[in-house]
Amino acid sequence: MVEWGNHWARGLPLRSKNMAAVAGLFSHIGEMQVVHHFWGESASDLFHLPFDGKLQ
Repeated sequence: MVEWGNHWARGLPLRSKNMAAVAGLFSHIGEMQVVHHFWGESASDLFHLPFDGKLQ
């Protein structure tokens, strides 16, 4: 867990230049030591994405 925290802390400045940190989740349910990171783009970028109703 400490190693994950160190990597997360070092990666924040690099990722925050283009995206905003939305969440970082650690769960005791399911596979052990799995961490999920969610990064979001600005809302204005998301509204300009084409959507045809199909999952890609």
